[in-house]
Amino acid sequence: MHRSGELVAPEQRAQRTRCRCCGQVFSDANVFSDAGWIETRISGLCEVCFDTIADLIEIENLRGGHDGG
Repeated sequence: MHRSGELVAPEQRAQRTRCRCCGQVFSDANVFSDAGWIETRISGLCEVCFDTIADLIEIENLRGGHDGG
């Protein structure tokens, strides 16, 4: 497991090669941080798509579209 602030070696980066949302190859153009590279392994999403989805969920929650359960 990686701790915050630890560098992630290239060979430990994404096992998938493409984002499962946008289909783009994972690269420094769509994954900007060590946490983003770790997230590609967890969710299969590039950092751009992950952040976009998180923003959309937050907007929906602010509008009252989430019932909390």
